[in-house]
Amino acid sequence: MLPLPRQVLASVLQRESQKHPTGKGPLAEIEFWRERNAVMSSLYEQLNLPQVGPLVQPVHQMGLSIRTVTAVLGELLPRG
Repeated sequence: MLPLPRQVLASVLQRESQKHPTGKGPLAEIEFWRERNAVMSSLYEQLNLPQVGPLVQPVHQMGLSIRTVTAVLGELLPRG
């Protein structure tokens, strides 16, 4: 099983690889890559926050997948 940050990255990369530019021409291509850059930059920053390290290690040691963690967090966090 991959460590949690790699699972998250793999999941995001898979989702992003299914996206394609909407529209035609160079401006549509530029917008596509801007959005992809924003997603990947945000993910990188979040995974490298000092608060994330202590959370990732126990999850990894328990052998949980990102889907399991996401499902549990989805149940625990308030929706608003």
